[in-house]
Amino acid sequence: MSRVATSEWRYATNTTDFNKRRMREQQSLGVKFKCLSWRRAAIFNVDQISDKNVQRQLNRIIKEGRCGLGDAKYTEVKH
Repeated sequence: MSRVATSEWRYATNTTDFNKRRMREQQSLGVKFKCLSWRRAAIFNVDQISDKNVQRQLNRIIKEGRCGLGDAKYTEVKH
């Protein structure tokens, strides 16, 4: 996620087409990573994990919105 923040900062401080394109590429990769993490976290049975902090973190990942949608619905929401 630091790549996303760095690319956003570069675009904010130097507004060029290259920086804008780079920022959007990094944001897209960040979203893909977030959804991949969601899919992997969703397969775990959180109740079997004894550590409450890990349970809380997994529940937080699972509850975040758009990644549970199918690809078509996600694209529709994105646009």
